[in-house]
Amino acid sequence: MSQAKYPILKSEFSINSVTVKNRFVFQPHFTSFGQEDGAPSEVHRAYYEERAAGGAGLIIFESQAVHPTGRISRYAVNAWQTENISAYKSIVDSVHFHGTKIFSQLTHSGPDTLMPRPSLMWGPSQLAESPTTYPVKAMEKEDIEELIQYFAQSAKNMVEAGFDGIEVKIAHDGVLRAFASPFLNQRSDAYGGDLVGRLRISVEILKAIRNVVPLDMPLGIRLCINEFTSWGYDTSYGLEMARHLEATGLVSYFNSDAGTSTNYWMQIPPTVYDEGSFRHLTAKLKAVVNVPVISFGRIKHPEMAERVLASNEADLIGMARQMIADPATAQKVIENREHDIRYCIAGNDSCIFQVAHEQQLRCDHNPSAGRELTLSERLITKSVNPKNVVVVGGGPAGLKSAEILARRGNNVTVFEKANEVGGQILLAQVQPFHVEIYDVIDYLVRSLRTLGVEINLGVEITEDLLEEIEADVIVVATGSQPISYLKGASTLSVPGSHREVISSIDPSLIANVDEILSGTKLPGKRTLVIDGTGLWEGAGTAEFLANAGTQVYVITQSTAVGNSLEGANRELFQIRAKEKKIHLLPNSRLISAVGSSLTIENLLSGETEVLTNIDQIVPALGRNSSDMLYQVWKSQNSDKEVYRIGDAVAPRMLRDVLREAYEFAFFF
Repeated sequence: MSQAKYPILKSEFSINSVTVKNRFVFQPHFTSFGQEDGAPSEVHRAYYEERAAGGAGLIIFESQAVHPTGRISRYAVNAWQTENISAYKSIVDSVHFHGTKIFSQLTHSGPDTLMPRPSLMWGPSQLAESPTTYPVKAMEKEDIEELIQYFAQSAKNMVEAGFDGIEVKIAHDGVLRAFASPFLNQRSDAYGGDLVGRLRISVEILKAIRNVVPLDMPLGIRLCINEFTSWGYDTSYGLEMARHLEATGLVSYFNSDAGTSTNYWMQIPPTVYDEGSFRHLTAKLKAVVNVPVISFGRIKHPEMAERVLASNEADLIGMARQMIADPATAQKVIENREHDIRYCIAGNDSCIFQVAHEQQLRCDHNPSAGRELTLSERLITKSVNPKNVVVVGGGPAGLKSAEILARRGNNVTVFEKANEVGGQILLAQVQPFHVEIYDVIDYLVRSLRTLGVEINLGVEITEDLLEEIEADVIVVATGSQPISYLKGASTLSVPGSHREVISSIDPSLIANVDEILSGTKLPGKRTLVIDGTGLWEGAGTAEFLANAGTQVYVITQSTAVGNSLEGANRELFQIRAKEKKIHLLPNSRLISAVGSSLTIENLLSGETEVLTNIDQIVPALGRNSSDMLYQVWKSQNSDKEVYRIGDAVAPRMLRDVLREAYEFAFFF
């Protein structure tokens, strides 16, 4: 194919003395891969090498603490420690082996933390960044001088380790952005008062770093252009910061950024924000500076990336989650194989949710993310004894196992009783702001088509067909169905829960989540949704109903509706629920139902409320495995190997069933 497609994206670009082979930049992001002593790990090395092998032109190694008081997590890497240089070199050498350049981002977490009980934090003033509630020490002059020295020492370590450039973080978190923020910086000395004063510490750090690194070594800034809070600075202030910093002559490039810890959905936007939603910010930055600019904010398709470059909105394309989902994104574009790209679904349930709880980064869509040492797709091998495999069920688990089994050389056939594959993803995608979740199925179908896997639709495999199936191995991926609490259902209920009441209600009032989202049952006029899982099952269905014109009430025994959702998604849902007049009733349970009148009890106060004229109840109380086919076949004396995966084992979240399917096929 012609190289004319995406010519700018594929072209070289230079920052000072460093030339990168294409415009793809793997953005810095916390991974929680560090060791508790502050050392980089082998997990780090494998993780970053995977993206280098995948063709990225530039990798910016994650934020590292430059001072003992500046560790955002127990698993942050300590840049100031000279004993870490050897481990850094291993990472740098692994990245360089693939022709990729690597920069190092340095920071001090300041009044931001992920730790449950952090040690004393530093800041410009005694103001913590929400949602942090821990005390902050207003830094003294001696602290500032010490921090500058530590930045310089950290930079020297990076040079010795072989990094190609250094990036200083004045971005969505950290002490330098706190100093730059008119709200968080209440100082009246030389390090506050006006923009020049607020940026003084950053300028002095840049000078200190420039004095200890080669003159032509790139020294960049990750800059928060707009805090997007009610109290924070706006774009005009962010651009003034950029102008002032560039005027020092110390800055080689800007890496654009937005948001704070208060509203971190602006720094790591979920699917509520369309791809390219932040292009305007990068374009404004590019228009006021003369040094190169790296874009940010949900760019995943090569068409969008090329458009940004062609419009002169940025010089390089920053991607984090997209290259977590598909480490080979760049290489696939370069080789004109964009049809093979696994696109990020921006659900944030694994990547962001994990690291926010100081757990190692994972990905819903890419089960090998963060486990490249043992489960990299580059480690997939051909089976020694390929087999004929039939997969029963075309949901995400079934399709994922089929993909990896086929990659290993097995002859795989898929049977799905519905007229299209996708399983619960077909339902999830109709919930508001969830359409991108279908990219999981889209990718798997594209892959199976390339691999020559036959997918049979509208074919139900029944219990009596075991011996008629021409296969050595059968994988049962028959999914799950909503738990039923209707009269006569065998499901056990917990004494004292609203589940007991549901079983006594007129069945005509009950509609399960699958029925609502599939359109099997129409939305009511006044509906009660019972959120028993804290996930999108309840929250997303409630919003779906509200969009259909239903007056919606949602009760949960937890402290919040959607309590188990990733934090930003939960807060954004609650904001939308208020706008759409969805009535959220946390700490509540259903205690009685008389016709269309339902009595709700507040678990904290014991007070009751009666909801009248309710014409529909949607219990989102979890699911049961549809495993009868497996159980029957397993009990038969057959020479066929029968396995089950996914929700047929136990109903779980998407990342769990995809991981299980991947591992099953990987080691099969």
